[in-house]
Amino acid sequence: QKLEAHSQGLERLVAERTNELNTRLEQLSKILQIGEEMTLDIAIGKILTNICQAIKNMGWRVVVLSLKNQKPTSTRIVAYAGISKTRIRSLVNERNHLFENAFNYLRDEFRLSHSYLIRNTKAGIQMNKLETPPQVTWKPGDVLIIPIRIKEKILGFVTIFEPMDKKYPDEQQVKILEIFVHKAAVTIENRRLIEEKTARAREIAQSNKAKSEYFTRMSHELRTPLNSIITLTGVLLKKMSGDLNAEQLKQI
Repeated sequence: QKLEAHSQGLERLVAERTNELNTRLEQLSKILQIGEEMTLDIAIGKILTNICQAIKNMGWRVVVLSLKNQKPTSTRIVAYAGISKTRIRSLVNERNHLFENAFNYLRDEFRLSHSYLIRNTKAGIQMNKLETPPQVTWKPGDVLIIPIRIKEKILGFVTIFEPMDKKYPDEQQVKILEIFVHKAAVTIENRRLIEEKTARAREIAQSNKAKSEYFTRMSHELRTPLNSIITLTGVLLKKMSGDLNAEQLKQI
C-alpha cells in the first residue's frame, strides 16, 4: 500500500511537472511569436492587443495596457483583453484612480520582482501591504501593476485584474509576465523611434523641395534680365553703336 501510494504520488508529481513544462513551452512560443510580429509591418495596436491576450491566456481575467499622458501621473488605455469596449469604460470609471494616479502605487512595500502587487485598491489610494502568503484568495480590489519600462524610463503600465485560480501569483509567475510586458516596451519604443525618423525624413524632404522651388523660381526671374544684359553687351563689343574707348571696353 505504501509503494502504491508512493507510486501514485510520483505519477501526480510527474503530471504536474509535465503540465508546467507544457505551459512554459506555450508561453515561450507566444513570446517568440510576438517577437516575430515586432519585426513585421504590423500595427502597434494589434501587437499590444496580442500581448494583452497572451497575458490573459496565462490565467488572468482582465488585462489593460495604458501609456503615459502629457499629465505626469495619468495614463490612457491603448489595449486590453478579457473585457468588452463598453465594459472597459465602466472599469475606467470605477477604478479611475489606477489610471489617473498610477505612479502613486509604485512603492517598495508592494514590490514583487519588478512589479507591484497591491491589495484593496478599490477604495482609491488606500492600500494594505501584502503580508499574507501567495496561496491566499485574491480579493475584489486587488491588482497587479507591471510598469512598461525602457531602462529607467516608464512608458506606461500593464494592469492585471483577477487570476483565474483566485490565488496571488508568486515571483516566478510575475517574472514571466514581465517578459511579455518588456516586449510591449520594446514595441512602443521602436515605434516611437521609427515615427521620429519618419518625421525627420519628412521635414528634410519638405526642406529640399522648398529649396528646389526657390532656386527654380530665382533662376527664372534672373534669366530674363541677364539675357538682356548679355545681348546689349554683345552689341557694344561688336561696336554696332560706335567705337568704345579703353575704359569702356575694360568695364564691359
